Amino acid sequence: MFGEIITDRVDELAVGRMRILRATRNTGRVAVNGMQRAIDNFHELFGQPRYDVLLGVANISEVSECMSRWGFLRELNNRMSEESDALSGSLVTYVDIKNFKAPNDRYGQSVGDLLLTITGWGLREIFRDPDQPNQEAMVGRWGGDEFISIQPAGAKMNQALFGGSLEFFDLDGKSGEATWHFDRYVEYLHRQDLHHDSEIYDAIKHVDNLGIDHLTYKFTFDAMDLSQYDEASEAIDIFAATNTIKATHLRQPTS
Repeated sequence: MFGEIITDRVDELAVGRMRILRATRNTGRVAVNGMQRAIDNFHELFGQPRYDVLLGVANISEVSECMSRWGFLRELNNRMSEESDALSGSLVTYVDIKNFKAPNDRYGQSVGDLLLTITGWGLREIFRDPDQPNQEAMVGRWGGDEFISIQPAGAKMNQALFGGSLEFFDLDGKSGEATWHFDRYVEYLHRQDLHHDSEIYDAIKHVDNLGIDHLTYKFTFDAMDLSQYDEASEAIDIFAATNTIKATHLRQPTS
C-alpha cells in the first residue's frame, strides 16, 4: 500500500515538473518575442533586415526549398510546446537518395542541386494529405541527400498526384525503397495536359533529357508519441536509435 502511494506521488511530481517546464518555456518565448519586436523596430529605422526575414532564410534550405535542419527542429519544438497532444500519434519518416553521388559527380553540383530541389518538392507533395491540400507538409532537409518528415499517423499519402510514376518495393517492417520514374511522370503530365501548370516540370524534363530518368529513395518510418519528449532533438535521437539508422547527419555521436 505504502509503495503504491509513493509511486503515485512520484508520477504526480513528474507530471508537475513537465507542466512547470512547459510553462517556463512559454513565458520565456513571450519575453524574447517582445524584445525581438523592439529590436526589429530599430532595424527598420536604420534600413536593416528584420529578424523574421533572416529567420526565414535560416529556416529554409535554399537548395531543396524544404525546411533546414535548424528550421525543422525549431518548428517541431514549437509544435511540441503548443500542440503536444496532437503529436501523440505521429509518423516520422527518414528518406535519403540512393546512389546520389553518381549523377552529382557525372553532371556536376548544379544538376545535383536540381535533383535535391526535385526531391524536396516531391516529398512535400507526397506527404501533403489530399484531404487537406492547403496544409503544407512538415518536411526538412536534414543534410546532404537526407530528408525527414513528420505527419499525423493517420494522414494519407498524395500518390495520385504522381500519376503512377512512383514505385514502392522491398517494404519490410518499417523500411523500404521507392523509385520515382521521371520519364513516366513527364509522360503523365503531358497526357493530362498538366505540364504547363506544374511547378517542377521544367526541372524534371531537364534531368530526364540528360538521361537521369529516375531516382531511388531509401526510407525508414515509425509511429511515435512525440508528446512525451521535451525537445525535438531528443525525439529525433530516439527515432534514429530505435530504427538503427546509420545516417551520420541524423544520429548524434555517443559519448
